[in-house]
Order: sequence, then C-alpha cells, then structure tokens
Amino acid sequence: MVLIFLWASTMAITDRTDEMAISAKDMILRPEHIYNFSGTITVRPNINQFGFCESFSPPFVVHPFQALWKLDNQSIPVLDYTWSPSGTLLTGTVEKGVSASMQILPLAGERAWVCKLNLENKGRVPLRKTLVFEMEGKVGATMQWGWVPPFVEDSNAAVSVIEEAMVLTSQEAQLAAVFQPSPASFNTSNAACFETDLPVGARHQILILVTFGKPEETIQTAKALLDQVDKKMIEAERQWDHQWKTLQNRLPRLLTNEDKLRRFYQCCLLTFLTTQWDLEGLVFRPWYAESGIDGGAVCNYLWGNAYLSKFLPLADPAATRALLMTSMKADYSSHYAMDPLSGRGLGVGYSYNYYSMALLVYDYIAITGDNGLLGESIRGKSFLDALYEYVFEREDMAAPPELIDYGINDNLLELRRTSAYQHYTPSPNLERLLSYGMMDRLFRAAGRRPPVDFEKRSRLLKQVILNRLWDEDLQWLRCLDQEHRPQVCWSIQVFDALRADLLSPRQASGLVGHLNDKEFLSDWGVHSLSKLDPGYDLSDVDWGGPGVYAGDAPQLVEDLLGAGFTDQGIGLVKRIVWWGELPYIPQAVRADRRDYRHDGRANVIAALAGPQAIVWGLFGIRADLKKVTINPVEHSYVAGMEVENLRIRGRAIRIAIEPDGRHYSVEADGQVLRNRIGDATVLKFK
Repeated sequence: MVLIFLWASTMAITDRTDEMAISAKDMILRPEHIYNFSGTITVRPNINQFGFCESFSPPFVVHPFQALWKLDNQSIPVLDYTWSPSGTLLTGTVEKGVSASMQILPLAGERAWVCKLNLENKGRVPLRKTLVFEMEGKVGATMQWGWVPPFVEDSNAAVSVIEEAMVLTSQEAQLAAVFQPSPASFNTSNAACFETDLPVGARHQILILVTFGKPEETIQTAKALLDQVDKKMIEAERQWDHQWKTLQNRLPRLLTNEDKLRRFYQCCLLTFLTTQWDLEGLVFRPWYAESGIDGGAVCNYLWGNAYLSKFLPLADPAATRALLMTSMKADYSSHYAMDPLSGRGLGVGYSYNYYSMALLVYDYIAITGDNGLLGESIRGKSFLDALYEYVFEREDMAAPPELIDYGINDNLLELRRTSAYQHYTPSPNLERLLSYGMMDRLFRAAGRRPPVDFEKRSRLLKQVILNRLWDEDLQWLRCLDQEHRPQVCWSIQVFDALRADLLSPRQASGLVGHLNDKEFLSDWGVHSLSKLDPGYDLSDVDWGGPGVYAGDAPQLVEDLLGAGFTDQGIGLVKRIVWWGELPYIPQAVRADRRDYRHDGRANVIAALAGPQAIVWGLFGIRADLKKVTINPVEHSYVAGMEVENLRIRGRAIRIAIEPDGRHYSVEADGQVLRNRIGDATVLKFK
C-alpha cells in the first residue's frame, strides 16, 4: 500500500559541534580524562590552573608535561570552564577587578595547538602586572602505541630558549612554544616574562603557539603557524563542524522527541570522531583507534570494531576495507590489537577475534555490496580462503564440531576475582554458530561452493552446546574448566546466546529473566557480572561487575530487541541514555552509579554501538547479502520516531514509525510503503 507522506518528527541531531559543549558544573569526566582533539593531535587542558598538560601525536609524545601561567608569581586558578569538541575555554578571577580567560585549541592538520590568554581590568584603578609562562616535561618519539599512554623516560630534558622560542628537545623530537607579542625577557629558568599595563577597562592578550615534531623543523613551523594563527584557529573550529556534518551525511539520522535519546545518539557519534586519526606514517588514513584521545590505545582492536560492524562501513567504507585488509595481514592469532604505525600485532591473542573478523567482513559486504574484497590476495591466497582458515583455525573442520577451549582470563574477559569464565565458555563457542552461517553465505556470494556443510555443523554444534552447557535448573549457560567440570559465571557475555539462534523461546525467556534489579540491572545501566556472582569485583568496571565495556550495553539492547524482548530492550535503553551527558563516552561506564572507569581509557570506538543499536534494534533492521528486512518494534517509546539517510548499497532508506506506534512507513527508490508493525518490509538487492 502506498502512502503519500511520512510522519514527521520535530527533532533531529544538531548541525554544530559547539552545541555539544559541556560546562564545568555538568562535567562527569575527571580532569585527567578531559582532552581536545583535532585528528592530528590531542592535548589536555589544565582545568585547575591556567595552563595545559600532555599531548600526543604518533609517533611523537609530550608526556610527562605541564605548562602554567603565573601572575605576580601566583598561578591563576580556574573558576569555571566550558569544554567543546574543538577547544576548551577557561575563566577565572586573578584579583578584585581583574578577570582572566584562556582558550586551548588544537589546530587542524598540524601537530600544534594555540593557547590564548586574556586579561581584563574591570576595576577602578590602572594596574601593572608581571606574567610568566613556564613549562617542564619531556618530549620524544615512540613506535609503541598500545593500551597504556606512552611517556618519555629520558630524564635529561630541560627548557632552553632558541630564537625567542621556549624549547624542549630530545634526540628524537622537539617541542617549541612561540609568543605573540614576544616576551619582554626570559628568566633564569628560561620561562617567558611579560610586563603588562592594564588601564581601567583595558584588555590584554598573549597568544602562545605550541608545536612538536622533528627537532630540525619545530621552531620554523611554529613561527609560520603563528603568522597565520587567526586563520588557523578559524580552520580548526570549521574542521570539527565539517567532520561532524560529513559523518551525519554518511550515517542514519535519528529524529525523535526523546531529548535524552537524541543527546545519547549525538554523543556516541561525537565519540567515534575522537578515534579518527589522519596523520602521515599511519598504516592507512584515516586510522580508527580503539581509544586514543588520552594517548592510550591508539592501536586498533578487532574486538572493539565488531561492536559497530554495521555502522563502521556506513561511516567510512574505504577505511573499513583498508582495516579488513590490514587486519588479515596482521597476526591476530597471537595478538589482540594492531599497531597504527607498523600494522603489527600487539599483546596476547583474544578468543573473540575469530568471530569479530567474520562479522566485520560479512557486515561490510552486506552494507556496501563489495564482493570484490573476497578475491583480494592475502599471503598468496584469496581473502575468502585466508578468512576461512583464520576464523576456524582452532577447529578441526573435518571432524564433528566440539566445544573449543578458548583459553584463560587473559584470552577472554580478563576477570580478576573469578576463574569460572575460562576454557570451554559459552561465548565465543556459541558465536561459532553465527560464523558458520556468515561464512556459508560469503562463499556463495563469491560463486563458490562452501568447503564444508555449514548447516549440518550448525545443527551439531547447537546440540553440543545445549547438552553440555545449558543448565535447566539455573536457566543459564555454564562453563567447563580444563577438566570439563561445570563452572558457573554470571557474565553478561552469556546473553550473546540471544543472537545465535541457540535457545528455544522458553529457554531464552529463562535466560532474560536474570536481567532484573537483583542480579544485572541498576538505575544507571547493566552490570557486566551479576551482583550475586562470587567474583563480583568493584575495581573491574568493564567486565567484573560494576559497569560494562561501552559497546556491550548497546549490543545487549540490539540482541534483546532482535530476539523479541522489546520491554527489556527499551528498558535498558532508558537506563543508559544518561551517557549522553558525557563529552565523549569512556571505555567503560558504571551501572551502580553515574560514573565510569577511572583507570581506563577516556574514549572508545565502541560507543558507536549505541546509534547502531538504536537504528538496527528499534527499527528492526536486518541486512544480509541479498536483502534488507525492516520491522520496527511495537512500543509507545518509539511512536513517532524516524530514521532517515540509512544508506545501504547506494539506496537511501527512510523509516517512520507513526504516532499510533502500530504502523510504520518505508521510503526507498522513490516509493513509500506502509505496513503494520509485525509485518516486515523486504527490500531486495539487485
């Protein structure tokens, strides 16, 4: 049935990143996790005293580092600040009648940032002030960009003055700070000194441009940038808006009157942009880090990517293809992440990488239609053959399927207070069922006969998992230790069974029954380990109980909605939308209170799982290699919502749930089709 219009919602995502600004009173992140990022450099403003701290731009490191302004030999306390994606504005009062403000702004396309200090005499008498800018720290370069932020160990760094620039130098790198206007002098510590007259009503401004890189280049680069600093500052702010608009034009747009949901959606998109690096020397550009805004985890994890397997190819199909090619060449059999400068593997092997790789490839091809990827050459083999060998390298494909020992905590969830989730675990054993189905369809998409009967293996493995791991009394999937003895771990990872077509409706209901306030739920979200589990660990936020890895709660939303547990899925959405109050979403967010993991990374790529869960889950989207199926959930929460600009294989799709919450419309290929929720709309690929 054709409908002549779509129901229109009045709310869309914002067009400007400055509308995502957060004031000091609303800031949840701790000072050490507040950064500004340009895609080429990340720098931390000091939100306690006027100044700035460490900065990172692979391969260069400025850490440890601190720079401070002092007025009449006293530091200038920060009374208030406003963070925005492009920069941070600090304000303070240095004494009665004199106000101060300072802006920190990383420059686009440069390893540089601007610090602009303003003083204003609002009193009744003229003043003369002495301003001093001092800095200390270390600068260097490294090829190691793993989980922990790199730091410079050389203890010989000291500030010097060269050509009226304050300079920190090491053998590998140099940092230079130049000024406008030039300092009146430099003191015995080589700090810059300014004598400032402030008549009544007058304003005085001092601008610092800081850059770092190769020792022979930084001073001249800093001076050249200072000569065009106003232009560069405008470009920096425009670049953030350009990146923001580009991402919106590529990703689905959510239209909703639910303010908290809309802010959550926006914050997740913004977080994704904080992981996007565009620098010479990276394995490919742009490079997407697991985290990176605080200098840690600039590397890329298959694990993290898998949480946004549908949205990543929508956001950047070219980079996704490059990521898949580079990942297949890396040694992920023995490592959990990939280095951004060499493409080599880092750390130990993660048992979830096999499924993650299969899922990323499958969803990339489903979204883009790029079957040509499967024929690319990887170590003398086709990409498809290399993928098949990797995904099932732990499995004897010539024998009937059995449970696989996926290793110890280091290879799985890194739990600290329990050994129950090790060896023969439900997940990732149950993800093998999904890998069977995806690999079967990929072989057929390549015009090839699958090497094994994946459908038969799926039936057999399903029975093995249920016979050996399903506990009817507990309504839960247990683990087996190295001696095949049953172990029970109440981990959120077990809910992955909902997407694997493993459980009967009765079993699935029993499993989901554990999602209650006594076990897994709290006002602020979902716990990664049941509150009743003996291994519950208050110090292990992402997997040990108090919270979740930021991709896991949205993924559970998508799984619940996909399995028909609408009330539970939307209930979880309502618990986690408070994440939108953050400037960007950290690695792990707490459920027991409005907080996050303080000893983890400040941002994470898996935040993009949030918008993916909203679009795929609430609007009931399924995209395989032949078609897109759409069937939104029926619930008052989604009544009147729309999603537009969903682009799959070049087709722009718009979905509108009508205000009655019982009907929906799909616009595609110039036609608008109306259906009752519960009746799917199918769009076939040509």
